Amino acid sequence: MPALSIPEVILAILARLPASKHDDTSVLSVTFIICLNEDIIRGTVWHQLYCLRRTKDIDFRSLLDTIIRVPSERDEAASVLCNYEGFAWDMLKMELECRVPEDVSGIWKEDEVHSAGKRWDGFGEEWVDGASRRKSEHKREDKFDTREIKPDWIQRRWWAKQALATISRLDAMLDIMRVFYTNQAHATSIVNAQRFERGMIALSGLMGVNTHEMSHNYDSLAQACKDSLVECGIEIDATSIEFDLKTFSKGVCDWMRTQGFRKTEGGQPYDDMMSSFPHRFMTTNRVNLRCSIATRLGLRAAPVGIIGHVHAWIALPSDQRPDSPSLSSAEEIDWENEQPLRRLHVDIIRRAASDLLAYVTSIDVEPPEVQANNVEGALYASAMTLFIAGPQTPEAINYIDWIISVTKRHHLLDTETVLRMLQQFLSDVRIENNQIPEIGTRLRYEIAKMRVSRVDVKKRNNKKYWVGMIFRHARSQTLGLIIGWDEADARLVAGIETDAEYNHAINAPSALRSESVLLIYMNIRYEAYDCFQALAADGIMRCELFVYSEFEISVPLQIDVAEENVVPLPPSTGLSEHEQNTTWDIVRALMQHRAPIIERTFMRVEVDEELGRARFVPAASTAEEYPEDTALGDEYLRKP
Repeated sequence: MPALSIPEVILAILARLPASKHDDTSVLSVTFIICLNEDIIRGTVWHQLYCLRRTKDIDFRSLLDTIIRVPSERDEAASVLCNYEGFAWDMLKMELECRVPEDVSGIWKEDEVHSAGKRWDGFGEEWVDGASRRKSEHKREDKFDTREIKPDWIQRRWWAKQALATISRLDAMLDIMRVFYTNQAHATSIVNAQRFERGMIALSGLMGVNTHEMSHNYDSLAQACKDSLVECGIEIDATSIEFDLKTFSKGVCDWMRTQGFRKTEGGQPYDDMMSSFPHRFMTTNRVNLRCSIATRLGLRAAPVGIIGHVHAWIALPSDQRPDSPSLSSAEEIDWENEQPLRRLHVDIIRRAASDLLAYVTSIDVEPPEVQANNVEGALYASAMTLFIAGPQTPEAINYIDWIISVTKRHHLLDTETVLRMLQQFLSDVRIENNQIPEIGTRLRYEIAKMRVSRVDVKKRNNKKYWVGMIFRHARSQTLGLIIGWDEADARLVAGIETDAEYNHAINAPSALRSESVLLIYMNIRYEAYDCFQALAADGIMRCELFVYSEFEISVPLQIDVAEENVVPLPPSTGLSEHEQNTTWDIVRALMQHRAPIIERTFMRVEVDEELGRARFVPAASTAEEYPEDTALGDEYLRKP
């Protein structure tokens, strides 16, 4: 029987197809042809489902447009979008990968490859077969992209990413709540292990937002590990009398080493936060394993505290209690703590977080802003988990402060979504003799403050410089991008004002240097002249100090440049061949180093190659604060 005579089958297949990276034109065309030729499908359930899906995608895209273009309605639109949870995922994923100008498309491709490598340490769907060859199930889609470039392509990618992360964190909160508050016979079950794993991944954000994709990757890794153990004759059934935890642990570690997983050295408190989520656990022979792999092999697990780690799933053989003299008192694990986190020692968490902060701010492997984001992600996940586990504890107020602080800085759509859900959680928890009412009041107050849409509109005294302008620093000769400015009165300035200060900064200790970023620490003082906040293409920037309870961390942001040091960038066509850089080269240099801030501040880049000019167009929120700067940028780009 011809396939087209059974349109329900075709529509059933189409309804289950994932969204294309580029568009779904082919799906629409096939459906349209079938609708014209087969009257039988009209009114069928699959046709209705498909039409409903298309209608909802249009609604979801409209909500995203509101988030991008109308700051005053952003929180409400985000709340509606998050109510649909996973149904909005495909549309947001497509918008996250919307088409960008060809000249800057490589920036995101490189970032995706880099993130995947950091997230999985080079693995994920890949593993080494018996012949030491790499295998991979995923191949990059290289089709020609014919989609239209949206006028807000920078912001579209940024806010789609924010919305996906918010949906993921909302689901993660529910998973963590189920771990601690769902009535269940066995708290240390594989189901809870999966919930806790998904929650920690999504809350930290260190491994992306798609927990389902990551779970699939871990499933593949665990299956490969299981096959290797069985081939070596190692018993993997924890209920078997032949099961030996040491032999099992050694077998898993040996397999992980063949895959290239790094071994944690004894004197190294944290090698990389990216590789610590989901956290490893320590077995009786003091070997760290990936709990995400071991729990999939059928071992019981419970989240407890360990020296040097914030959280971990500890694998336990069923109905057995490990007893090994090899564990020193400093490394002893609370094996009896099978009720998740109920008796977790908070001082362990604080000590681990303190060590982590001291470590990541001293290494020179990654740009410092990446280190800071990793730390904040780890602290946010830890604070949220500990708060949900014990909202009545004395430390709960500190946890909520961490959550709110990170939310204000990074999670811009969480006010009416994640925080609102947390407030509902507090109202549902009923525990006597606790401070929950006080914390609930504090949380409501913070949500109300964050909900207030108040813009500090800047009034300029001259029209010489504007937000989105690319310039060259008069002293350092580095390229920069103006992302804000202050009015001409007393203001905070952290600029390089003397040759001595500049030389001192350039000769900063090696501990402050990294591969592409040079941190400049200097005294902050008040001056009385125009000051422009700027991003530097070579990564030179100032640091501000943020405090999380007793922990301090320097977070690099941007430099403040005095007006006298802002030199307008001449058209690239007017430079000598030796000095000339194409305009797109300059744009790429800025975006490669400071893409997150640029994504948050601007909606697109406009380039006139013929005149050798470029400008970044302010996003809706930026345009509200600097209402005249968009027109000034238009005038600069259009004038002869």
